[in-house]
Amino acid sequence: MKLWKKLVLVFASVSIYTQVIADIPEELKQHIITHHNATAARSLQSALQRAASSNTADAAQRAAKEVFSIDDEKAAAWLLSQPRLCGNAAIALKDTAHTPTHVRALCAAIRKAAPADGVGVFVEGDIDNPALIVATLKEVMDSMLQTPTPPIHRGDDGQYHKGDVDRWLVQAASHASNTTKTNSELRAALKAYVAAANLH
Repeated sequence: MKLWKKLVLVFASVSIYTQVIADIPEELKQHIITHHNATAARSLQSALQRAASSNTADAAQRAAKEVFSIDDEKAAAWLLSQPRLCGNAAIALKDTAHTPTHVRALCAAIRKAAPADGVGVFVEGDIDNPALIVATLKEVMDSMLQTPTPPIHRGDDGQYHKGDVDRWLVQAASHASNTTKTNSELRAALKAYVAAANLH
């Protein structure tokens, strides 16, 4: 079973769709207002809110597709990095026509989901397990690039920590550069993200 499908099933089994499951940060709301015209800002905020509070997986995925249809890296990255939204967002992104913005957002989301190096992680279950979130987003990246990227190193605690993820992104960019399967714009976006973030 694909990991993003596992996440959706886990979330549904605990009936989390009966409430708002992630609050949109004020900083992101302000970013949307200042970086889009009024119509686009309203559409993006509405889609994010529905993605964060829909009472069915289908509705959440439709809302996530709306988010991904608007060119906003920060909004897309936030949606993909939220533990209780990641599964539906991953499915939606997989079924979306991919753009360089999506590549950058996915990179940012994976880095945000990974715990800091040397930090212990207490995991109550799959819902809030960073390792499952990172692995799910890696699957989406592999699908987006149309080639399996190298595996991410996993720590003794079973987690993919930030240093592990950063090294993997460097490897993934190098791997994508050496295959013709990956769309050239997506390949360039991944390489540019790695360079801009000064990853090595």
